[in-house]
Amino acid sequence: MPRILVISSDVELAEQIASTITSEAGFTTTNASSGLDGVRMLGDSQFDLVIIDDPLDDVDSWDICRQAHAFGSPIISLSTIPPVEAWQLADKAGFDFYFKKPFSYDALIARTKVLLRRYGIVSKEAAEAAAPPSPAIEKEPPVQPQEVAPPPAQPQEEAPPPAQPKEAAPPPPVQPREVAPPPVQPKEAAPPPPVQPQEEEAPPPAQPREVAPPPVQPAGVEEPTGGVRAAETIDPRVLKLLEKMLDGDYTQIIPVVNLDSKNGFSYPDISGLLGTDDNTTIEILESLASQDVLIKEFYDILYYCPKCGSFKIHLSVRCPVCNYQRLRRCNVLEHFNCGNIAPEEDYTSDKGYTCPKCKKDLKAVGLDYRNLGLHYKCPNCGELSSSPHEDYHCLKCQDHFAKQDAKELTIYSYKFNEAQRLKIETEVKRKLGLIDYFKQFGYKVTSPAKVTGKSGREHELAIYGTKNEGAPATSLALDIAYDERGVSETEVLKLHAKAFDINADKAILIAMPEISKDALPFASQYNVIVIPARDLEEATEKLPGELKL
Repeated sequence: MPRILVISSDVELAEQIASTITSEAGFTTTNASSGLDGVRMLGDSQFDLVIIDDPLDDVDSWDICRQAHAFGSPIISLSTIPPVEAWQLADKAGFDFYFKKPFSYDALIARTKVLLRRYGIVSKEAAEAAAPPSPAIEKEPPVQPQEVAPPPAQPQEEAPPPAQPKEAAPPPPVQPREVAPPPVQPKEAAPPPPVQPQEEEAPPPAQPREVAPPPVQPAGVEEPTGGVRAAETIDPRVLKLLEKMLDGDYTQIIPVVNLDSKNGFSYPDISGLLGTDDNTTIEILESLASQDVLIKEFYDILYYCPKCGSFKIHLSVRCPVCNYQRLRRCNVLEHFNCGNIAPEEDYTSDKGYTCPKCKKDLKAVGLDYRNLGLHYKCPNCGELSSSPHEDYHCLKCQDHFAKQDAKELTIYSYKFNEAQRLKIETEVKRKLGLIDYFKQFGYKVTSPAKVTGKSGREHELAIYGTKNEGAPATSLALDIAYDERGVSETEVLKLHAKAFDINADKAILIAMPEISKDALPFASQYNVIVIPARDLEEATEKLPGELKL
């Protein structure tokens, strides 16, 4: 019979969920009143489905969701946040379905059965047979909430069908992935996109898309087989840049404006170092910034033509009265006595300032005159204006457009994130010392590795090793965690979850530079070998004394 774990700080809600699932579906339920208790239970016992209620009193519920995800059980998340925000967290948090509270208990049970069948934990017939006969007297109907189906991109997560009356057994829910979609009717076809006006023709992209660097297999690492494959490693070009930044050769990467180029700017020094074109260089820098390796800072804004995308545009200033272009900038004074407003040079005389209209000498600013600041004077009609008409003239396509219609592109500078130095130094050295250490003991090593567990989910590890010599065969899972304040128990639990799902015999966590005191009891309880070290050389030296292979 399936076992359900309910993790919730709301004891009353947890008991209601558990009693309803037990009475209506016949499944076994266990409640955890805190996030850490829930993860401990997952480590100690096998559960077929987890329900996590947000918020939790002790820890972030989404972080607990991510940890529970590593154990391979399907997850239902409950929260009060808007559905769109919740589903945006789905990939990182790892839940399979979301209900916005308050929710329908009938819908929750139906979704639980669907997920259990999907994961092969219980058959369709067994799930239906588990529900006891409906009582003669109906219960008070539960509050019907807003049950939210996942976005269209995830058809398998569609909301379950409405609950059937309890006098009759409900028909089996329709599985979206097993039903062919209806043919598209011509009358429902989307109309062709409207023709965009010239001002909106395709400008250059504001920021190039992030592109993952091609994977590189480290030297000396065995080719993976079966459910193990090599994860992506650092692009050699990126390694070269990181080494330069670690050595202090590049403290800040500044863009160079180039209006003749398609992008309008470039990083020529970095392109020269990497041997890449401007677009690829920008993609690499953006990728490193998204990983917090680089800190991205505002540098400037460039404006470009909305019609052809050219950055070679000229600002044109015109008279608001006669539209004349050749305006003259000047400082303007106003004489209080006669009200004359004229350019400063018209007031200038041998005595200082003399009003050209009433011929009186001006003595002091603020007393008998004031400075009105910069204005534009039209030589054609004599108009003085503080706000002339401004528009742009594209030197490429010769189009004229209003200043407010110009497209803009923000460009950035980058600098090395010193907070990530320890982690980057470790990645740059690529763990070759650790790999050689395990190979000398007969381990076949993949680093970094992605290993598929018994749940069907893939887990990424810094090192995965297997040794088939002797009996029985052994395997190890090694991860590296970084935290200047001390690696927390969360990292211990995450590695334990991965090792549990892939059936690794040994779980090793290298904690850089140290492990927190709170994490040590967890490491002992879950048999995770922790090696605190300032760098990988120190970690490798500690392995023979602390690890019996």
